[in-house]
Amino acid sequence: MRSYSPCNVLLIDDDPTALELVEALLADSKPATDAKAELFRVVHVERLSLGLDALANSSQLTQPGSTHQTGIHQTGTHQTGTNQIVLLDLNLPDSQGIATLEKMRLAHPTTPTIVLTGMDDEVVAVQAIESGAQGFLQKDNLDANLLAYALLLALDRQRQLRASSSDETTEAAIQPDPSSGNAKQNEIESFERLAYSVRPATVTSSLFESGLIKDTVPEIWRGLVDTYIQILELVLEQKMFRVEHPISYRLRALAEQLGFLKAGARDIVELHTLALKKKSETESAIKTKVYADEGRLIVLELMGYLATYYRKYFIGLSKINAYKVGQTANQPRTQPNTQTRTPSKEPLNSPTERQPYS
Repeated sequence: MRSYSPCNVLLIDDDPTALELVEALLADSKPATDAKAELFRVVHVERLSLGLDALANSSQLTQPGSTHQTGIHQTGTHQTGTNQIVLLDLNLPDSQGIATLEKMRLAHPTTPTIVLTGMDDEVVAVQAIESGAQGFLQKDNLDANLLAYALLLALDRQRQLRASSSDETTEAAIQPDPSSGNAKQNEIESFERLAYSVRPATVTSSLFESGLIKDTVPEIWRGLVDTYIQILELVLEQKMFRVEHPISYRLRALAEQLGFLKAGARDIVELHTLALKKKSETESAIKTKVYADEGRLIVLELMGYLATYYRKYFIGLSKINAYKVGQTANQPRTQPNTQTRTPSKEPLNSPTERQPYS
């Protein structure tokens, strides 16, 4: 079991219920319940300006009385979080819309930021991703593990970026080869555009250029496998005992976690295969066959929810592109310059007239 480092979560939201919601979800998440000490520490401010000030003076995030603690152990010596991440609402008293995220990214480009909002707008979701947000989470559809894993994944990406930057510096000092240095720099710049750069990254790269989840974030991957196994167990229990479980709701929540992690069809196949393999190691052959039979429909339903997750982003991207095309079409065309040129004051020689030799 991985031991995560405590992290400071800066929640910037003017909704008075947002803090209670985030605290409750993080406290119930698997990473928090598995932790031996406090994992998430939440600081709540209601204005963007206050959030920017808190990040500029990081000590504000650890002052007694200014934090709301979440986790399962709150006794003994309090552990101060060293990692910082922002949960940002876009519509605040002192800033509105996507400009809120842009101001945050401009002031703190290397601080991972996740948009947490009550809006269900695929256009805004795409704009947020293109503007450098790590993700776009809706309060109404928020899941405890989805929120916790989103925070931990964003911090993992930050550590990977710092490690890559450190490796580049070391390589340059040992072997200052211009060609290899350029290749390494291009790799790092590509990663920055995907996750942290102020310059917008494309949605295509943001969604599909990550590797397999089991390789990039193995600890989170194991948690997803456990979640999927639990769903399979509920499916079997529902079939055997004629009870009702919210299977579709759980699959949709899992699909959102996978979508946030930029999963593809191969990830789902790997997830399903590994889950069945684990069940076959502990269950009888007959029960394993039932899991396999029921799992065929479950994995298809999960793929459908993941496709729906991505479709929302592409619908938003299409709307943005259509809007840009419309704006371009409505712009007045530049009129050609028909103004008569002023004749030169110096007389021009005729093409057939020869100049005298001096």
